[in-house]
Amino acid sequence: MRGAGRWRTFAGLFSLKLLVGVVFVGGPVLLVSASGGQVGVALLGVLLAVVGVVATLLSLGLLAFAGPAIVVDDRGVFGAVRASLGMFRHHLGTAVGFVALVAALYVGALVAAGLLGAGGAGRVGALLTPLFVAPFTDVLATGVYAGVQTEPGTPTGTTVDEPTPEPDERGVELTGTATGRAASAGSTDTTLTVPVRSRNGVGERLRQAFGGGLRAFAEFALATPGAVAAILVVFGLGAVGGWSLTAPAGVAVPAPSDVGNVFGTLPVNDFVNIAANNWLVAASGVYSGLAFGVPAAVGAAFNGALVGALAGVFEPRVILALVAPHGVIEIPVLAVTWGLGLHLAGVGWRAVRGQTDAPTVATRLREAAHVLGGAAVLLVVAALVEAFVTPEIAALVL
Repeated sequence: MRGAGRWRTFAGLFSLKLLVGVVFVGGPVLLVSASGGQVGVALLGVLLAVVGVVATLLSLGLLAFAGPAIVVDDRGVFGAVRASLGMFRHHLGTAVGFVALVAALYVGALVAAGLLGAGGAGRVGALLTPLFVAPFTDVLATGVYAGVQTEPGTPTGTTVDEPTPEPDERGVELTGTATGRAASAGSTDTTLTVPVRSRNGVGERLRQAFGGGLRAFAEFALATPGAVAAILVVFGLGAVGGWSLTAPAGVAVPAPSDVGNVFGTLPVNDFVNIAANNWLVAASGVYSGLAFGVPAAVGAAFNGALVGALAGVFEPRVILALVAPHGVIEIPVLAVTWGLGLHLAGVGWRAVRGQTDAPTVATRLREAAHVLGGAAVLLVVAALVEAFVTPEIAALVL
């Protein structure tokens, strides 16, 4: 969170990494495409592409600590690059070990995703890298960089964040002000009640996490009706647009012949994929909202257009039978998460302009995580209904 105001530096670093890939990989690919069928040139291009991929991976490995250097030392792009290279000059074993660990984690995630895909749960595999591997490696890189001396004169043991006091067992309530200060349990200026970590067993901690998430979800939906209403308007406009594209064609698609068995006899894999996909849509809508809310609005419009397009080619009773049973849960939950994305858009805008400090951004993201925990519970229920109940209802109605 300390790097929230350094978005230009991170954008420059991303552009540098992209340039590395374009030069090392894009160049040989262009050479192959321009070979005009000459076998020798094409083979040379393929060989250069392979070498380019290796060079790109090595370059990205050497830049592994550039991001942490921006956060920890407040460096610019080229200063961060020098600091990352300094890790390999002064702490070669640590740096190489970290890169090897990261490579192993990504390869393991790919293997796990392949196995899950073969088992019919590909959506779960798709969540491994963005939700687990990437955040873990980013935090680990920051911790490694902050704990060692990268260049002569650089202090060791730099901390990323100041330690925060351990809250009591009752929990804390966070205020809705721009400073994100903690308030007492009796304060009226609150938005979300965030449960604190407990020393109880795993089951009790999960119950507190998801139970607190449901409370946070309900509190956010009630506290920010404007953001949720705006998203519902965008969703509705998307639905009207989708319907206007398909309805004039006059195409009438009949209901599936065996709608009750559309997912099979025991659709466990479909249930898992639906739940994972819906949660991924919700999570991406929330955190991409930091990009000024555009991705959240686009996601709402796209999903609305999809529903509207289907409504334009199916009879109303077919749409109601196939969408309404689970849609009454799924659509409002997604609307709240997209509304949270719009809410975080304001946080992102203030952070970019330097009007919000890092602790406040961290507080808002922590609150968003609890709302997503509640959304996850509701989306699992919606997925259960969609996989097991909706086909049965549709079979009775159609």
